Amino acid sequence: MSISEASANRQSNLGQPTPATPAALTAALADGQPLLSRADQLGIRVTTVDIDVCDSAALVQRDNGGLQYLAPRGQSGDYTEAFLRRALAYAIEHPMKDDGPQRATRAEILDPHNRFPLCESDHENDLTSGEYKVDVTCYRYYDGVELPVFFADDKSTGGDVLRSVIDVHPYSETAGRQLPCVNLEIIEDHWIQDLDPDGLADVIAKLRGQLDHLDQVHAQLVQARTGWAASQ
Repeated sequence: MSISEASANRQSNLGQPTPATPAALTAALADGQPLLSRADQLGIRVTTVDIDVCDSAALVQRDNGGLQYLAPRGQSGDYTEAFLRRALAYAIEHPMKDDGPQRATRAEILDPHNRFPLCESDHENDLTSGEYKVDVTCYRYYDGVELPVFFADDKSTGGDVLRSVIDVHPYSETAGRQLPCVNLEIIEDHWIQDLDPDGLADVIAKLRGQLDHLDQVHAQLVQARTGWAASQ
């Protein structure tokens, strides 16, 4: 799954409380009853999951038609009433369109691969584990160029510049991603995403222009060093 799709897929998992419990929890949300004690009375286990949508998001997962998890983002065990109220309100306001992500059939996994001969994956893991339809992806990675980039966070140096990947998400809710696109990594974890051919051509033109500018900088650097040495 590409970086551009990861966040969208997580958001697609946001749901509303299931019919077994929403009346009680919604009432507690409206009339000020303590949510934690109500959840305990209803046998709802409050836990956390890795979900990166927004600070007050809630993830609701279904288990045999019941509410299994009410999981606010970024909490590790210290759940506050205020946070749970924001989380539950967000889940109610952002219902899923259906009962959850659909698993892709074998044909829905392999047909896009046959249409995209550049694809580097054989999709064996997808076929074995059962990929969600929205996550079906074909991709081809291209190397960047390694440069001695300095990373201030950890004082490290070195990194690939201008790595790229062509990918296609045939069942994405975003129409533009249903066609092959390029995601261009300028430097580690900094991407220009979902470039169509015209968009990529525009980026290439701007980079070529910047290289011409660097040629001028290079000439002035040589001149400056020559003058510097002569002044000693």
